[in-house]
Amino acid sequence: MSRIIDNNAIVDLTVDDPLPFPDGITLYQVTKRLSVECVLHLSEAPEYWPVPTAVNGKTAYILDLRENTPKCVADFDASVDAFIKQECQDSWKGPTGSENRTFEVYLLGGVECRRSDLYCNGCLICTWADPSFLKDFIRWSSEDQSRDDLLTQLPLEARKREANSVIAQSISWYRSICNRTCTGVLKNGKLCGGSPTFRKFKKERSGSQWFIGCSRYLYSLAPKGERHIFENIPAEVRIDTLERLFGQEPLYNFSRPQDTPWIYADIKPLLEPCTNIVHPASAPKSKKCEFIHFGCGEHTFGHLVSQKCSAKLTIFIPIDKTDFRAIIIPEDAIPHSHPTFPARKVPYKAKELYTKCIKAVGTLGATTLRIDNAPSTLAILDGRLPQEVHGSLVDSRKRQRILQTERKIEYPNGSGLEGVWGEYMKERSKPPQDRYIHGFHTYDIDSHVIITLHPPLVPYIMAAQWIMADTTFKVVHGSTNEFKILIWDNALQQSDAEGAQAQGFGDMVLHRNLQMNFAVIKDSDDVLLRLWKTCIVHFDRGVQKLKGHAHPTVIEYLRSLPRLESRAAVTQYMNYSDHWDKVPNTTNPMEGSHATDNRKAGSVNNSLLEAILLAKQADQNTARTLSASQSSGVLVNSHNSLTKRYAKQGQRRSNTQAKKGHHIGC
Repeated sequence: MSRIIDNNAIVDLTVDDPLPFPDGITLYQVTKRLSVECVLHLSEAPEYWPVPTAVNGKTAYILDLRENTPKCVADFDASVDAFIKQECQDSWKGPTGSENRTFEVYLLGGVECRRSDLYCNGCLICTWADPSFLKDFIRWSSEDQSRDDLLTQLPLEARKREANSVIAQSISWYRSICNRTCTGVLKNGKLCGGSPTFRKFKKERSGSQWFIGCSRYLYSLAPKGERHIFENIPAEVRIDTLERLFGQEPLYNFSRPQDTPWIYADIKPLLEPCTNIVHPASAPKSKKCEFIHFGCGEHTFGHLVSQKCSAKLTIFIPIDKTDFRAIIIPEDAIPHSHPTFPARKVPYKAKELYTKCIKAVGTLGATTLRIDNAPSTLAILDGRLPQEVHGSLVDSRKRQRILQTERKIEYPNGSGLEGVWGEYMKERSKPPQDRYIHGFHTYDIDSHVIITLHPPLVPYIMAAQWIMADTTFKVVHGSTNEFKILIWDNALQQSDAEGAQAQGFGDMVLHRNLQMNFAVIKDSDDVLLRLWKTCIVHFDRGVQKLKGHAHPTVIEYLRSLPRLESRAAVTQYMNYSDHWDKVPNTTNPMEGSHATDNRKAGSVNNSLLEAILLAKQADQNTARTLSASQSSGVLVNSHNSLTKRYAKQGQRRSNTQAKKGHHIGC
């Protein structure tokens, strides 16, 4: 480590001898063998560490995080030097130093420190770049060079050129499938392992003769049920281009471009040297350039190669882990050989701000869109969008990752079945009247039934005039089905929903051996004939599915069955079961309740645990509202009497007919 001073003498900074610097230069002793000319104090870790020039001299930065200690450092999740590297947008490598080899650092009051020597990882550039690209590039500070040309403007122009090329569009689609491996399961239980290939239909399908199939698939030998690669070719993808790509043929005559004028004209803008610059942490595993390149007329991949950078950073970190200070010394006179990268790392302050926004909204059913648009977010960020707080938050995946971290803290068992089981076991310690999840049953590997009920709503169910059942898949992500029960409370003129199923209802009645004033009950179907009313709309839909399989007169006859009243048995039952007319003919009230429930939950397509907890929250609010209505005598909707409901139904039907252009009258 040396420096040339005014009299051209080279002084070794690693020895203990007095340093013959001219008058006016003050040296600050860092360790016994290391001195600096400038000391700066920082309370926050910067995103870029400026490199001192030979004129400026060696500089030491004292970073003191004791007053504003980041949570990750205070909780010892990250050491001070790890935090420094996390905050820096450049990429560094090197040892963290050993506690067995320490240095007494005078700038920190003589505390013992370990020493970490870090070296810049540089950047990656494409093999199709111009040989002189970044050859003489130097960067001392993030402020002394513009990123607009190298890291913003040039990539944007390259993407525009590709977007305006018909050939590039076809190549992009080819790239999306060419590296796939067939996951079809063969007769012997092994994976196929074939690759995509260009194939022709026996008969033209949807105006296309070609498709992408599996290289190992043979129609004559493949048994039924084997699912190999199969992709229809989009209309905007050129067949002749695909044929050449799969055949590894040139797309145009390299030696005589004029032989294929329109192809060459389309490709010519893409023949510019590549200007792609990639952060080492963002490089794909394949090390392939994202842009399209050509060699001798053939499509080819550019490969990302390392661009060496000699910049160095020395950090002294106290051995005492409760001492949140550090000394950072950039190697002077050795600048970076690459431009500053776009700020893709989320710094601590930006992460904390977005975490605060998440906590204000709550993680339950939260999405980044809900958080970004929440009024509390605008208030916390002083009217700014999260994307305006820091460039890294423009990346939606970074915001999603912060949200997922908060979810993991709140639901350590996850939000799937394991999370629901954890919540169920937690609630089992409560008395029954305080539980929401009352049952968790597993019937086989893939069959689970979770029973939820808010106990304060039970009295309303027992006093309901009618109970309506339906299912919905919308609230819970995936194939999980939610069974709901809707009831109508005559006193409060309000509906509320829970969950059940017809056949299960019949089985439950039989199992409980309830006392009923009916004839002999043989099975659950007998129970349903007396206690269950099918939605007429859903019944009609089921009958309509028989079209093409039954004569039209049979279809009409089936549709009229629910309305038959001439048969003595039906008439007798109708007279006996006066409750039949009190129950709605359709499940329209239930269908309407789905939207209401979704609004209460605030979102759909939730994980299983989130869907349950959101329903719990909604049920608790419903019970409190009903209780308030009972105690105050004020109805939630005073315009919900039977007469007014009929009037509104009639008005809705009239409006629907008017929109359809139908005239109602004599």
